[in-house]
Amino acid sequence: MVHEIELNGRTFSTQQGVNDRFWRRVARGKWEPDTLAIFDTYVDSDTLVIDVGAWIGPTVLYAAPRAASCVGFEPDKIAYAELNANLELNKRQTWAKNVKIYDDAIHPSGEPIVIGSNGEGGDSMTSALLQNRENNWTVNTQRLQDVIARDRGSAKKVFVKVDIEGGEYELIPDIKEILTAPDHTFLIALHHRRLWKSIKQRHNSDPKWRDELIATLTTLVDALPWDREILAHDNSVLTREDLMTHVVKGDFPTDSLIIR
Repeated sequence: MVHEIELNGRTFSTQQGVNDRFWRRVARGKWEPDTLAIFDTYVDSDTLVIDVGAWIGPTVLYAAPRAASCVGFEPDKIAYAELNANLELNKRQTWAKNVKIYDDAIHPSGEPIVIGSNGEGGDSMTSALLQNRENNWTVNTQRLQDVIARDRGSAKKVFVKVDIEGGEYELIPDIKEILTAPDHTFLIALHHRRLWKSIKQRHNSDPKWRDELIATLTTLVDALPWDREILAHDNSVLTREDLMTHVVKGDFPTDSLIIR
C-alpha cells in the first residue's frame, strides 16, 4: 500500500510506514504551507533545486515535478532509506529521471564527519551537533560549491534549501561567496535554539557558553550578503541591525531566512 498525494497540482506517491501521520498532514496541506509557498515562488522549469537535509522527501517530491532538476542530500541512514523508497515509488513519473539523491552530508571540508541522533535516527533531528551521542555514525560529505558546479547543467537559476539542524553555522560562512550570486536563491533554517543547547552543554553551563553562542551567531550574520534582499520566513525584509539586535540576546527573530 502507498499514499497517493495530490498537493497544489503535484501528484506523488509515498510508502506507508512509521511516517503515515506525517504524510496525511502533507496531503491535507497542513505541513509547512509557508515553506511550500516559498518553493512555489522561486522554483520553475529553469531551476536546479538542491535540497540539503532532504529527510524522507517532502520538499524533494514537491519541487521535482516543477524544477529543471533536483538533487537531495540526506546523511541519516534511516531517513535516506525511506527517501530512496519514496523516489522508487515515483520512478515512472516523467520528472523522476531528473532527481538524484545522496546519503552524504553537505559540509565545508568535503571530508567524512560524524553525525548523531538523540534516538535511533530517521526523525529529521539528526545533526553534527549530536556527534557525541551514543547513536552516531560517520558519513561522507560534499561541498555545496562543487555540487552546483557539477549539477547545474543548463539551469538558469539555482534554489538551495538548507535545513541541517544546526550545521548551517559551519556551512554558511564557507559558502558566503556563492550566497552573493544573483541567480541563486537560498532558504536557510536557523536552528539557534539547538545551537544554544549544544554550546551550553559543552560548557557545562559555564558563563563562557554565552560568549561562544553570540560569536557563532555573529559569524553567520557577517557571512550573509547584505547587498541582496534578505527576508524572514514570513517575507518581511530583514536588516543586519534587525538580526544583531537579537544576536546580543542569543537568538534570532526568525526560524529561517530567504536570500534572493
